[in-house]
Amino acid sequence: MKKGLGREKIEVIDSIPYSQLIFLVASGKNYALSIAEARGKEDSSPTAKQLKQLKKRGFLKSEKNLNNNLLNKTLYSINWNLIIEKLAIELKRSYKDMIEEDRLLNSNWKSVLGSKVETLNLLENKDFIERLKNNSYLQEFFKEYFSSLAKLRENNITEAFTYLVFFGDLNILTTAKPNIEGISYFIEGINKGYFPKKFEGMSPEKLKELDNKQHKALLEEIKKGEMTRLDNAQKRRTEILNKDNELQTLVELSIIFSCLRFRLGLQSSINNSIEKLAFKVANKHFSEEELKTYEEYYRQFENPYLDLFRIRTINENDLKIGKPTEKDAYSSNTKKPQGEEAK
Repeated sequence: MKKGLGREKIEVIDSIPYSQLIFLVASGKNYALSIAEARGKEDSSPTAKQLKQLKKRGFLKSEKNLNNNLLNKTLYSINWNLIIEKLAIELKRSYKDMIEEDRLLNSNWKSVLGSKVETLNLLENKDFIERLKNNSYLQEFFKEYFSSLAKLRENNITEAFTYLVFFGDLNILTTAKPNIEGISYFIEGINKGYFPKKFEGMSPEKLKELDNKQHKALLEEIKKGEMTRLDNAQKRRTEILNKDNELQTLVELSIIFSCLRFRLGLQSSINNSIEKLAFKVANKHFSEEELKTYEEYYRQFENPYLDLFRIRTINENDLKIGKPTEKDAYSSNTKKPQGEEAK
C-alpha cells in the first residue's frame, strides 16, 4: 500500500473494485457502459473514470472503435505484461518472507528443497522475469482465470495470485491435466498395451498351451515393445520441451510455485501446535497409563510425531522451532554415540 499526501493510496492489485474492473475486461466487457451494466450500475460515468485511472496506472490499454454498433466507444484491453510483472513482484516478496521465516525459526529449508532452490533463484533474474511477462501461455491462462473471477465479485488480484501459487499447477509438461508427457505416452501406444505380431491371432486357449520357454519369449517381446514405446514417448516429450521455450518457462514457474508452497518454518509451527493440542485432547480422554502404553507401542516404529512422551514435556516456551537440543537428539529410545558420557 503506497502513501499519498495525507492518506494511504491502495495498490490496484489489493483493491477489490479495481480488480473487479480488470476481471470484467478479461471476460470481454471492454467498454464503460457494458462494464457498468455488469456491475449493476445505471450510470457509467464513475466506471469510465475508474477505467481511465487503470489506464493511467498501466493496467489497461485503450483504443477507439468506429464500428457502427460501438460508434466512437473507447475499448479497453488488459496489459498482461504488467499483470505478470506484479505476479513476479509478489512471488519475490513471498520468497523473501520465506527466507526470513526460516532464519527466525532456524529451519534448514534449502537442504529439503535441494536442486529446486536454483530454480527459485530465477526470481532474481531479469531475463527470466521478461520471459514470464512475454509468455503467451501465461497470458492466455490469466485471461481465462481472471474471466472466471469476474463472476465472484469478492476477490482482488493479490488474492488471485495467492490462490494460484497454493492451488495451481502450471506444469503442462508432466502433471497438469492433460499434460504433454501423458499424451505422448498415449500416442505411442503405452496405454493401449503392446502385443507381439508373431503371437497375434492366437486364441486365449492356444496362448495357454504355450510351454514355459514360449511363454517367457512372449513376455520378453512384450517388455521389449513396451520399453521401445516408452523411449519413443520420452523422446517426443523431450523434443517438444526443447523447441518450446515458453513451455520451459512455464515449467520453471510451476517449480517456483511448488517451492513457495513449501513453507518449512510455518509447517513446523503448525505441526508442533497440532501435536500439543492432540496431546491435550488425548490427556482429557485417556489415563496416563493408557497413554504410556500407546507411546511405548509406537516407539518401536521410531515415529517422532507419535512420541507422546516428548510432547508431554513441552511447555509454552518449547514451541519455538529451532535446531534440536542435545536432549531432543538423544531421546529415551535413542542410544548416544559410544564414548560420549551421559549428562
